[in-house]
Amino acid sequence: MRITRSKLKRLLRRVIMESNTDNFYGEIQNEILALGQQQGGELVVQDVVDYFSGYADPVDDNPKAGYVGSMSYEEALTIMNDMVNGGLLTGGYEDFFDVHPDYM
Repeated sequence: MRITRSKLKRLLRRVIMESNTDNFYGEIQNEILALGQQQGGELVVQDVVDYFSGYADPVDDNPKAGYVGSMSYEEALTIMNDMVNGGLLTGGYEDFFDVHPDYM
């Protein structure tokens, strides 16, 4: 099977974008975990939204910071529920979460 140069470039771009997205998602989760640790292990979704709203006007026009700064409540809730499924957080009932004891 032969791949043309243009198909190879498209494939490489897609792999790089997916890798960058995974890294970015992990960075967001790390920030949420650190915030929970700073707050004694307890946090609510609004804490995360308020924390990330400080990134809304990035000095260097970083698109990642712009995205995080405009993150909606529902997006933050989705990420935090993923963190529960991944074992980083516990809870989630009525949008209240705790940092898993292994990460405190």
